[in-house]
Amino acid sequence: MHTGWNLWKAAFLRCLGEWRQVLVIYLGFVLLGTILLWPLFGALVQFGISLSGQSAVADQDIARFLLSPVGFAGLVVIAALGIAFAALATAALMLADEAGREDHRLGIVTAMRHLAGQAPRLIGFTARLVLRVLALAAPFALAAFLVALFLLTDYDINYYLTAHPPAFWLAVALIVPILTLGAIVLVRKLLAWTLALPLTLFGLATPAESFAESRRLMEGQRWPAFSAFAIWAIAGAILLALLGAVAAFIGHLVTAPVRHDLGALAVALGLVSLLFLAGNLILSALATGTFACLLVDLLKRGAPDAALPVIGHAATPDDTRRAKLTLRVAGLALVLLVGGAIWMGHAFLSEIEIEDRAQVIAHRGAAGARPENTMDAVEKAIEDGADWVEIDVQESADGEIVVFHDSDFMKLSGDPVTIWDATRADLDRLDIGSWFGPDYADARVPLLRDVLDAAKGRAKVLIELKYYGHDQQLEARVAEIVEAAGMVDHVMLMSLKYEGVQKMKALRPDWQVGLLAATAIGDLSGLEADFLAVNSGIASPGFIRRAHAAGKPVLVWTVNSALDLNRYTGFGVDGLITDEPALARSVLAERAELTTTERLLLLVATLFGNDAPPNAYRDASP
Repeated sequence: MHTGWNLWKAAFLRCLGEWRQVLVIYLGFVLLGTILLWPLFGALVQFGISLSGQSAVADQDIARFLLSPVGFAGLVVIAALGIAFAALATAALMLADEAGREDHRLGIVTAMRHLAGQAPRLIGFTARLVLRVLALAAPFALAAFLVALFLLTDYDINYYLTAHPPAFWLAVALIVPILTLGAIVLVRKLLAWTLALPLTLFGLATPAESFAESRRLMEGQRWPAFSAFAIWAIAGAILLALLGAVAAFIGHLVTAPVRHDLGALAVALGLVSLLFLAGNLILSALATGTFACLLVDLLKRGAPDAALPVIGHAATPDDTRRAKLTLRVAGLALVLLVGGAIWMGHAFLSEIEIEDRAQVIAHRGAAGARPENTMDAVEKAIEDGADWVEIDVQESADGEIVVFHDSDFMKLSGDPVTIWDATRADLDRLDIGSWFGPDYADARVPLLRDVLDAAKGRAKVLIELKYYGHDQQLEARVAEIVEAAGMVDHVMLMSLKYEGVQKMKALRPDWQVGLLAATAIGDLSGLEADFLAVNSGIASPGFIRRAHAAGKPVLVWTVNSALDLNRYTGFGVDGLITDEPALARSVLAERAELTTTERLLLLVATLFGNDAPPNAYRDASP
């Protein structure tokens, strides 16, 4: 560890001594990536997905897409390009480090011009690296998948994740060592390949030869390299955490005095955002520069006689003048920073909804206060003022449309019977409420028509179509029941399965049918859906703005805290899917009494990790 510490310390101090050059080169590559790389990535992803005939893929479709020939090839190409670009930035800093050792200076233009000629070699290297990593990881990932397939598929996955039966712990006991062993093998290989990049960059080996040559040169110094990289990673994580804490503190400090001045609040928000961005860029530049210096040091330890090319010009008095010019540029940057703060602050505020549009959607009924998907939960949701009651529906063995989420009853009643194997008589004997409390021992699986009858004239109903591979006429039967109940104008439908959305829409073109998504690749707003119900991790202001521009309302799930309810309401979502409809209703009622500035302050509190004002809302779900 002592050698590793010395390696890291020497690399860090050398990087710190050349901080201007490191920062300029790093920022140059960040700018290049922003202008060229990210748009290229977006275009490649959209092109690959378009070959599937859709504008986006979500959830299970992502795995199917990535395992297809087109998806896998696209994954390799995009990963190779991304790593190649990171390698180019690291390579430029390695060249700068070697130039600095010879008292030379390397400009960003000179570095990019030199590396442009090396780009084909570096892309070839990174493509080989990606394929090698995938080949190493695949057996361990496959083994873990087979363990899960063998031990965790007898019952619904929610049962295993909630009840943690012996099979779950056996799977954990097998999968954790498998993945740990895989990680150890991968780390050992990556350590052996540490010098492959500098060998390729400095022309000491071809991309194909660089891995074997690196393995030879790293003999005897893998442990020092590992400890140095570990210190590098830990130091970076600590500094990043400190930066976040400082940004949160400054954010609270500068926004409090201007809480009644919307213009000043915008400037304060912009300044804090820009300061955090600047701090993050500086830390990233120093981290990448230190990493580059470490690679050069390890190469010199492994091949002390290797002649490394020196790019750049010898240091001259002009460099001092350039340093002074850099300070003037920094002053100009400060002026631009303030201007950017004003622009960013107002841009941020322009994305925030001034008028709340969110409706309260009770997830599986009032699932925080009553057993989920029961008539008790439905009644409680209506009593709590929910605009919509959200439920899950499936087909039973005798063709009834029943309200239930999982594929079987292991989680709620300990019975392994599946929905598609159970008749109505079977369902009537299953207690699905005692797990929540003894007062609900008589709770049984309701029918869709029961929920519609209870909600009619009191609340609307959002129906999620559940597919476990055993559906027969789910869409048609649901449509018939809704029409028979006279609830067509008070019902929306949605599903995680895009084919189900399309089938329902084809069956009833005038009905509102939306897509559920936990994760997605591509443009969800381009899919054939009337609305999007997305995981809270997807529901950024930008996503909501794009969806609204495409004419698609956005529902967000599952939002259960007062701060999150405030955040996503402020972002402009159209519906809050929550287990706590009473809390959501109280949040919206209190927001209605607030001024615009006070609403923005609530949003700022969530962004900077502050607690809500005392006595505003309760803190946790029951």
